[in-house]
Amino acid sequence: MKNKKNNFNLCNDDVKPVHKDFSDFYADHLKNKPSEIKHYKEQLVRDFNETKDAQVFLEGLKTIAIAEGKIKELAKNAKVERTSV
Repeated sequence: MKNKKNNFNLCNDDVKPVHKDFSDFYADHLKNKPSEIKHYKEQLVRDFNETKDAQVFLEGLKTIAIAEGKIKELAKNAKVERTSV
């Protein structure tokens, strides 16, 4: 019996992930939900004041910027490339 060649390619460049990571997923969830964004901001600040974990805080700010559609503005104010945010 001959082996059939499988045309399924896991490295197919045409396939894009639905969400890159949790930040993108949660930002999509927060879009157009200003009250949830406000609550998330407040909780983010409370958590930072307690833990002083800058990495978590910055990731949270990125999530908010994505949700509010302000990545370009954030990058400009931080004087970095948008892709670096």
